[in-house]
Amino acid sequence: MYKAIYHPKAFKQLKKLPRQDQIKITQAIYKLQENPFSRQLNVRKFYRSQKSYRIRAGDLRAIYEVDSENKEVYIRHLGYRGQVY
Repeated sequence: MYKAIYHPKAFKQLKKLPRQDQIKITQAIYKLQENPFSRQLNVRKFYRSQKSYRIRAGDLRAIYEVDSENKEVYIRHLGYRGQVY
């Protein structure tokens, strides 16, 4: 199982979201810890970076990077579709 680590900016973005959306994206990130490349989570390569990925939870997006050696998922950005891209 991977460990999710939030960038300080991503953590602030999470706290600014409405409570219901916080729960939705947190559940998606929890599932992400089990398998960061899962097709069930609609994982895609992030088009602006070679080593970043994005997951989708409704209108919310999370941009993250994976460190396979240390088994860590580094959450870089969180927010709604228009804000993240």
